[in-house]
Amino acid sequence: MLGWLAQQILFSAQGANTEQLINDCAVWQIPLSELCAAELGFQAWVPARNYRRLEELAEKRQCRLTVIKTTHPIFQPRMLAVSWGLVVGTVLMLAIIAAGNQMVWAVRFDGLDIIEQQHVRRELYEQGIFEGVWMNQEKLKQAHKNIMKQEQYGWLTLNFYRGRLVVEKHNEIAAPNIEGQAVSDIVSTVDGTVTEIKVTGGEVLCFPGQRVAKGQLLVSGSYADRDGNPMFSRSKGEIFAQAEITYRVQQPMQTNVELPVGLKKENRFLWVLGKRFSVGKTTAIADTDTVKITKKPLTVLGFALPATVETHQIVSSEQKNVVLTQQQALELAKMACREQLEQDFPQSVVQQEAFHCNVENGNLNLEMTFTANVQIGKEIVRTE
Repeated sequence: MLGWLAQQILFSAQGANTEQLINDCAVWQIPLSELCAAELGFQAWVPARNYRRLEELAEKRQCRLTVIKTTHPIFQPRMLAVSWGLVVGTVLMLAIIAAGNQMVWAVRFDGLDIIEQQHVRRELYEQGIFEGVWMNQEKLKQAHKNIMKQEQYGWLTLNFYRGRLVVEKHNEIAAPNIEGQAVSDIVSTVDGTVTEIKVTGGEVLCFPGQRVAKGQLLVSGSYADRDGNPMFSRSKGEIFAQAEITYRVQQPMQTNVELPVGLKKENRFLWVLGKRFSVGKTTAIADTDTVKITKKPLTVLGFALPATVETHQIVSSEQKNVVLTQQQALELAKMACREQLEQDFPQSVVQQEAFHCNVENGNLNLEMTFTANVQIGKEIVRTE
């Protein structure tokens, strides 16, 4: 495509050795396009800068060339006499490209799914890394260190080269440390009936259907081999049981809540060349306002540009005292219990819920019991 920006010549070649002429063009790297057969030879397009060399090869092969059509180049020197802006703009663009090797032009992901990409994007935003800002190796190393602290990935690499930041995920599994491995046991965290055992290390001391108590040893890190010799290892695995878990919560019948006042407002900024520029009129932010900040790469017709749009969504609010009905207070209390269960037992499967509540001294007191299948094993490392 770039070849058509310069002058092109449509020609025909005739003679007995036109096939050898085509081979010569390939050897001397003379580009021919739209090559097709013609009477006693062929015709094709060739850049004007290569036509003189083509004539020399045709003369050696005793072929006759005929010019059929000539195109005019898109860029001509006389255009410089019309406008110096073209020269200045070209020089400025080349200068920006040359100096922009340390600016983030694009962020690409390799090996991450959509959810992981969104999460890493947020982490990079918090580290001040996105399209349109200047980059240095210290900033990149610190961002990588902070992301890897969360231990959500096998391994992530951040590679930055000439404006392109590539985030690559490697699903590496660390080799087990055999020598000097800690000895640990797994004990029960609640009373329940064992439903499933998934243990990969240690000696299992329970079985499905067994009733276990809180604090009971479920998997031991010390056991004897076939010859009776003592063995020590780290207990690893998961044990699930059906258990009854009870939470108690007190919900006030009156509470202060933040209620929005007025319409939502937005401030927009553009990050480019390492600077932030205001887009349009900006609204002052009060201490009581809630501000949500989002950043998105700037795109034009689906193409990402080396710039980022930062949006501040401003919601004005004020505190108001709200009197809850008993049903509203009950639902809030139930929600708090369910959230606590999810926090304490992330893989729980609730089978039944039962509750008892009463209102006393302006508070709703709730006792809620869940019958659920939960993970009850907790690893305890031996200190001796």
